[in-house]
Amino acid sequence: MTTNSTIEKGPARGGPLLAAALLRSEPDRNCPLCPRLSGFREATRAREPHWFNSPVPSFGDPDARLLIVGLAPGLQGANRTGRPFTGDYAGDLLYATLLEYGFARTCARSWRSAGSRMNRR
Repeated sequence: MTTNSTIEKGPARGGPLLAAALLRSEPDRNCPLCPRLSGFREATRAREPHWFNSPVPSFGDPDARLLIVGLAPGLQGANRTGRPFTGDYAGDLLYATLLEYGFARTCARSWRSAGSRMNRR
């Protein structure tokens, strides 16, 4: 079977401990790794200084069975609110789907304030 998954092939350099640490780390507020996003972030900070305008922190169990990754930037949602998939149509669709299939127990709008968690299966 051919695969492109680095998880199935094993991490490239540094071994499994480095790979696990990288997966669980959060990017710096001014992360420069993607020049396109860095430029976008600076322009948006100038235009919307009250927005979050940074890489958003992850949430949930890092060992969960399901991992959802968003494509940056979360233009009107995550970039504005600081929460992944929150404040835009993509989030409305995603969280409704998570509820429908049993991966969540409550409405996404209350998750941060209520300390709710995703379901484990």
